[in-house]
Amino acid sequence: YANLYLGHIYFDTQRYEQALSLFAKVDANYFNERIQLWRNLKNAELILCCRMYLYFDEVTLADVDELCVLYETTNSVDSIDVPVPQEILACVARLFENNPNKMTPVAFRVIELIRRIEFDDARGLQKDLLYLQAVLAEQN
Repeated sequence: YANLYLGHIYFDTQRYEQALSLFAKVDANYFNERIQLWRNLKNAELILCCRMYLYFDEVTLADVDELCVLYETTNSVDSIDVPVPQEILACVARLFENNPNKMTPVAFRVIELIRRIEFDDARGLQKDLLYLQAVLAEQN
């Protein structure tokens, strides 16, 4: 838990190198054994966000799709334990402003994820969700 919680603090303060280092140390089996699969899902999301902030050009749509599939399949197994994908949505919205060409397919995929797991009205998502939907609608 210490690596996870300290990683969250670093992430929230935009110290992504330190956060990524700590998230990478989290033992997924520890949470699997405690039936806290949602923690592994959130950790995967935060790792991807750190990578996007730090190594933007190296992250692909396939990387984002992999996370989305994890969310979608976890949702179909046990919707109670699915965390809100707030960080990936905020990350995409933030990066979209300076990189609309690369982020357009990523934004569509993340919006599709939110629709598929039925989190359209989830608290904390509305600002970034509405922003991305509006800019994507302008492109069409």
